[in-house]
Amino acid sequence: MTTQTNFLLLETRDTLHKWLSLTSSGLMFFFCFLNIALLNQIIIGMVDGIFGALSLYFFAAAHQKKIEKWHRFSLILSLTVTTFSTFYLADLRAGSIYWLLLLPPLYCLLVGAKQGLVFTILLSFPILMMLFVKSETENYIPYRSVLNFVLAYFFSYAICYLYETQYTKSSLLLYKMAFQDPLTGTQNRHALKIFLTGSINNQTTRFKRNKKKHAY
Repeated sequence: MTTQTNFLLLETRDTLHKWLSLTSSGLMFFFCFLNIALLNQIIIGMVDGIFGALSLYFFAAAHQKKIEKWHRFSLILSLTVTTFSTFYLADLRAGSIYWLLLLPPLYCLLVGAKQGLVFTILLSFPILMMLFVKSETENYIPYRSVLNFVLAYFFSYAICYLYETQYTKSSLLLYKMAFQDPLTGTQNRHALKIFLTGSINNQTTRFKRNKKKHAY
C-alpha cells in the first residue's frame, strides 16, 4: 500500500521535474538575453545561460524517461544558484528577491517535505544576511525587511507542506478504494496487475542497462 502511494508520488514529482526543467530553462535563457544584451549584467547573464542549458538537458532526459536521482538535486541547485546570484549581484530595488519565495515550495515538491525543509532553512541564512546588508538603514528598515521576508518565505513552505500532506492522505485513500477489497482488506486483481507491470518494467530497465555495460 505504502509502496504504491510512494510510486504515485514519485511519478507526480517526475512530471513536475520535467515541466519545471523546461519552464526554468526558458526563463533563464530569457533573462540571459535580457541581462547581457540590455542591462549589461554579463556575470548574471552567463550564470543564467549556463544553468538554462543544464535545465534544458534535464528536460530532454525526463522526456525520454531517463530521470536520474542527481538530476532532481542538480535542478534544485541550478534554480537556487541562479536566483540567489541574481539577488546577490542585482540592486535590491530590481525585485529579484521575489523569486526566492518560490524556492521553498519547489524544494518541498521535488524532494519531499523533510529534505525540502532542510534546504529551506539552509538557504534562509545567507538570504537574510544579504537582505539585512542591502536594506536601507533608516527607520529600522533592515529589521522590518528581514521579518517580512522570513514570514513570507516560511509561510510559502508551510502551504506547500500542507498540500503535500493532504495529497499523500488522499492518494492513500484512493488506493484503498481502488485496489483493496472493502470486506477482507486484501488487494484485488487491479493491484496485482500494477505490481506485475512494475516488475516487468524494472526487469526490462535492468536488462537494457546490463546490455549497455556489456556493449562497452
